[in-house]
Amino acid sequence: MTPSGCSVHAPGWEGSALSYPTHAELVAGAVRLYLVTQGMPLDTWQEQLRRGSLDLAILLTVASGPRYGLAIIQHLEAFTDLVVTEGTIYPILGRLTREGLLASQWVEGEAPHPRKYYTLTRAGTKRLSDMKVQWRAFAEKIDRLIAAAERG
Repeated sequence: MTPSGCSVHAPGWEGSALSYPTHAELVAGAVRLYLVTQGMPLDTWQEQLRRGSLDLAILLTVASGPRYGLAIIQHLEAFTDLVVTEGTIYPILGRLTREGLLASQWVEGEAPHPRKYYTLTRAGTKRLSDMKVQWRAFAEKIDRLIAAAERG
């Protein structure tokens, strides 16, 4: 009997017990089908890639010495064409500070208003080192895939 109470008669299935997928199995299958059949638009993929690398980019920017928020934004734009808004950078700087990877200090007197400068902590330096190793290893794997795909 089917879940609706109707019997099923299918050639070749006589004497076999038919099983029906559970709701969870149907949902999982639908999700897999969606992921396989639906391509992510290129601009969405680029945005995800950019967001995934911002922590690394910020730590690299601060590695050379103290920088305040706007200087970090300007550095990222100048060296990478990464356009980052203040609404994006300051929450990340706050999180990295709370995580102990950055230290911050207000500096007065060099601008009309105080500026908060960020520097790497010892933990930040260690994390940056680990992130660079992981980035290079990941990029190398992707480069190998690209080369293999281009060879055919």
